[in-house]
Amino acid sequence: MATIKDVSKHSGLAYATISKYLNGGNVLPENRMKIEAAIKELNFTVNEFARGLKTNKSNTVGIIIPDIGNIYVAHTIPIMVDALRKNSYATIICDSRSDHERETELVNFLMAKRVDGILNMPVGADGSHLQCAFENGIPVVLLDRMVTAFIGRIDAVLVDNMRAAQDATAFLIEHGHTEIGVIAGPRDVSTAIDRLTGYISMLKKYKLAVKDSLIEYTDFSIESGYRACKRLLSNNSDITALFTTNYDVTMGAMMAINERGISVPDGISVFGFDDMPFAQVIKPHLSVIAQPISEIGKCAAQMLLDRMSGNKSHAKVTVLRTNSIIRDSVCSRPLNINRPPGVLETAGNA
Repeated sequence: MATIKDVSKHSGLAYATISKYLNGGNVLPENRMKIEAAIKELNFTVNEFARGLKTNKSNTVGIIIPDIGNIYVAHTIPIMVDALRKNSYATIICDSRSDHERETELVNFLMAKRVDGILNMPVGADGSHLQCAFENGIPVVLLDRMVTAFIGRIDAVLVDNMRAAQDATAFLIEHGHTEIGVIAGPRDVSTAIDRLTGYISMLKKYKLAVKDSLIEYTDFSIESGYRACKRLLSNNSDITALFTTNYDVTMGAMMAINERGISVPDGISVFGFDDMPFAQVIKPHLSVIAQPISEIGKCAAQMLLDRMSGNKSHAKVTVLRTNSIIRDSVCSRPLNINRPPGVLETAGNA
């Protein structure tokens, strides 16, 4: 196996110049060409383990997510991986399966692998699983969800979930719907809490009753969305509209609606979350809240790269805007409400 000394001899350049190039330093363009030619001809590869021992860096990032099958996760991970790869970082992707204990084990596993940083979509809101990483100075960036234990001390990339839910709910109300069901997420996930809060706040703004029978909680899975929608339809004979608060839940809800033979939007109007292929393929095409997934992934990766490069500034939380995509799944009914002042600025695009 070729060594740095072999590359040095083959290129005619000093060992220090080769080492500087391999560690990301600047070398003269003509020297870079000689080094790269020698590396190719000798089939030289860097011993990352040995380099890590010397530099105390592994050039590896851990990504911990709650469900590898979640469509939002599946679309976001490649964006982060590509951004990190372009900066010479490999990634270890870990699925916590929405289990708090497993999530803690995965943080410890990644630390044992000497990762330089962690991107995490946390299972719950407490954040205790990250304590060990903080104590050992491992940079962490949260994706999509906030944790209470490290508010003000941790970087995060979020969307304005409350505003997004307000927009969806206001749109339904402005189209004459007053009996609006909501399929919310887990009670201890900040994203789900904010979306449910947005729904409730808009009902109150329009002076509509907040009914427990119209609120269902899920684990953000297809199956739980299916079961929740069946309960809503069975327990609320007057329901005319439904707000589903993530992509998988929307799929499950549509399965239940189709199973009952209810037409959309005439039998029930539906406003979903996440503009994924399903929303555009199903008939009628679904109105949804669209998240800026590419921007989320790139922003999270860049925040972690900044921290791993030594940025010691105060923790930063980036909140991105969503957008309402209006299609064919909401019908209008006779408008029998009193509009609050300024409410038209809330409905529509987020």
